[in-house]
Amino acid sequence: MTTPTRYIDLTFLFAEPDEAEAFIDDCSELDYQTELGEYDGDDERYRWRVNVTHRLDPQSAAMTSLELTLRSLALRRGGRYAGWA
Repeated sequence: MTTPTRYIDLTFLFAEPDEAEAFIDDCSELDYQTELGEYDGDDERYRWRVNVTHRLDPQSAAMTSLELTLRSLALRRGGRYAGWA
């Protein structure tokens, strides 16, 4: 039995707006929906949050692949992966 697909929001944190915007540009090339906002969490190193939204099965190999791809892109731009919901 497969888990139904749904929209997943993956969250990435960045210290500088230009880092976040470069990450958004990378995601746009892959046709992912993104949303930029201010980060108001506990980690003071980061001020910007980018949510990447994509429809898929959260327990699938595609989800793992997406996480790995986006983590790599975020790291390249100075960001870090904060999780998904």
